[in-house]
Amino acid sequence: MKYLASILVGLFLAGTSWAQDIDESRMERDIKIAEDIISGLLTQVEGHSKNFFGKSNVTGNYIRDYGVIFNIPTKKGMWPLGIKIMDDDGKIVITDQARGTTYEVEDKDYLAYGGSGYHDLIEMGDDYLETAMETFLVDYADLIGQLKPTDKIMLKSENKQGGVFVVGGDQSYAFSWKYKDRDDEDENEDEDEDEDEVEKADEEGCCEDYDGGDYVLSAEVAKGDLSAYKSGKINRDQLVERIQFEKTASTSKSEPELELLSTIFRRLYKSDLSDTYFASRDPDYDRIVKFGVIYKWRVYSSNVDGNKHNMPTVDLYDLTSDERNRKVEELYPKFKEQFRKNLVEYGRTLKGLEPDDILMFKIKMTECEGCTIPKSVDFSVKRSVLEDYEKQKIDLNTASSKVSVNEKMTD
Repeated sequence: MKYLASILVGLFLAGTSWAQDIDESRMERDIKIAEDIISGLLTQVEGHSKNFFGKSNVTGNYIRDYGVIFNIPTKKGMWPLGIKIMDDDGKIVITDQARGTTYEVEDKDYLAYGGSGYHDLIEMGDDYLETAMETFLVDYADLIGQLKPTDKIMLKSENKQGGVFVVGGDQSYAFSWKYKDRDDEDENEDEDEDEDEVEKADEEGCCEDYDGGDYVLSAEVAKGDLSAYKSGKINRDQLVERIQFEKTASTSKSEPELELLSTIFRRLYKSDLSDTYFASRDPDYDRIVKFGVIYKWRVYSSNVDGNKHNMPTVDLYDLTSDERNRKVEELYPKFKEQFRKNLVEYGRTLKGLEPDDILMFKIKMTECEGCTIPKSVDFSVKRSVLEDYEKQKIDLNTASSKVSVNEKMTD
């Protein structure tokens, strides 16, 4: 599980009525083209090897009344020829055959490096990434159609610093496992003082003295600002000034109430309790600062036994494919209505969200060849609605009617 940093969101509209209809196939096409453009930009960093970032598997997602988020997997570094890395009885042994140099890293909290310093490497990578992000947002992001002026286009990349970073070609390279300041040998330093230092670094924009934890680098711009630039109302420099870059500390630690909600839904949709579809695992989640939380899940309808299908939630067994599919379609309206109510009833347990934060479930639906049910469904509701229900200002039916449902008919 992970925390992410991102963007402010526009107001969500109540219910399932939207001010703007979206052509899903066109949006999907635009996003796929944008994914390839971003990936291409990352392999064309001026003045550096195209392998610096490698071929990134960029993924984009559209969220109604929010905009588009692109996730760029961290893939900094290329491997110089002759570099070997081995794990020898708990020691990391790194050998540069060309130079005849060997580094042994016994304490994974420490940095082992040759040539470039670790921080130089991280900052260099972030500079190149920011350049690629800026180029996309200024020159190509307007290719994504159908967005409202208030919608955001955001790119984010989570930097996991627990791995190996290597830069080569110019014979400089660096290796790292979870950086720790070599001058700081006090393992019992005040925890509160540590947190203050991190907050101070964030306020100053970070991150020359970054503490070495994971972080998220993001960039966002509003669709309205892109339109203003394309129409000549602002110039390029003014548009660049409106791009919001953030570098925010991230942690892989779980958040108890988010874990609990995940557990609750897993139990609700086990085959012995659900009377529609069922799930086989806990939903994953992304905690997004100034947005809320997105859970990702998949539901199923049957188990296969040879050529027959068993649907345990409705006590139907030995079904043909056609019989199974008809029942799957029949259950969908009930599933949708129940899920909206469950999202309200149990989502109100999330006390850590702000009133304008959004709780979203992105659900990949059970397979049903030739059926009319959607391939995936997004359910979303604002924390303020959940709070109103909890305080008994509105009843369950009213609250569930404010849950937005976005059905996607294609993968």
